[in-house]
Amino acid sequence: MHGSSSPPPLRPGLGRWSTLDLALLAVGVVLLVVAIAETRHVGLRAAVDGFSPAEFVYKRTHPEWFVNDFPSGVEQYAASAPMRMYEVAYELFGVDPTDLQTVYVTVEVLLAAGVTFVLGRTLLPQAPPGLLAIIVIFFLTGNLRQPDLGRWGQPLFYGLYYVLADTSRILGIVQVLRGRLFSAALLFGLSFAAHPIMALAGITF
Repeated sequence: MHGSSSPPPLRPGLGRWSTLDLALLAVGVVLLVVAIAETRHVGLRAAVDGFSPAEFVYKRTHPEWFVNDFPSGVEQYAASAPMRMYEVAYELFGVDPTDLQTVYVTVEVLLAAGVTFVLGRTLLPQAPPGLLAIIVIFFLTGNLRQPDLGRWGQPLFYGLYYVLADTSRILGIVQVLRGRLFSAALLFGLSFAAHPIMALAGITF
């Protein structure tokens, strides 16, 4: 048949995608991979590495389980607000600390990505989406963030206090740059409640 009907339209290819679409896709894929990698074996990681929220909570709520235990230092977690979240959730609602740690680690990944994007937009307001995506990806997967003097390997998404303290102080700095001093003070206060030394470093900046 030799009719005059036109061929069906081709499906949109890569050429139809905007830079923003590709940037969002790249960041989304990295977010998914990082979140899965960091939460896949939270319980096993806690058992091997120690210094876990579960160890802190059980030492606080069941000290009789640890009468012959060698001190590890997790008792100091009581000075950090986000660590108390685990204790309250366990005592009031019976939430297993490891289950909550899995959720919190996922929140840490999302929080780190969002704060990095906000910082990038503030420092580089004319930056194309692709550049901002690269910054976010490097922040999530590399050593771009080095939040403590101990130089722990990065990225460190472990459901503790480092990410909350770091992202809060970064947002505090962003608010200072934007002239919003009241909200900056609140964010620095949140960072201080999580990790005082990291907050003071941010305030000094």
